[in-house]
Amino acid sequence: MAPLTNRDERLTNPAAAIDEPNGFRDEPVGTIDEFERSDDESGMRHDVRARASLAIAWGLVVAAGQYAVLRAIEAVTSGPLEVAVATPSAHIAFFWRAATAGYGGGLAALVVAAIAGRRAPALARALAPAVVTVAALLAIQAAVWP
Repeated sequence: MAPLTNRDERLTNPAAAIDEPNGFRDEPVGTIDEFERSDDESGMRHDVRARASLAIAWGLVVAAGQYAVLRAIEAVTSGPLEVAVATPSAHIAFFWRAATAGYGGGLAALVVAAIAGRRAPALARALAPAVVTVAALLAIQAAVWP
């Protein structure tokens, strides 16, 4: 009998796999590849690592954009600072902005991870313009409100 080339047939029909020339399957049933992939209801297979990296990338982009927006809002609403209290208040404000932006980025990463199953190609295509937009926001924030 000729060796089977269809991996799915070997997994679904163990008797066919045993009929292979050496009497053993050439790869185990529970391979790493199966655990790294997940199926959705449409039957399409999506790589879990790709979804996770897409979620992390979107989380970082959202966090950076949120930081720029928070800094701009703070600079517009608070006005000029007194020199005597500028250093301690600036450091405290920075940590709060960074923590808030990190929280927002984490939430965005969770949302992207949840919806990336079917929308992964669209999310990946939208990532490049989002990076350019956030870079522009950060440049404007750094130039106008250092």
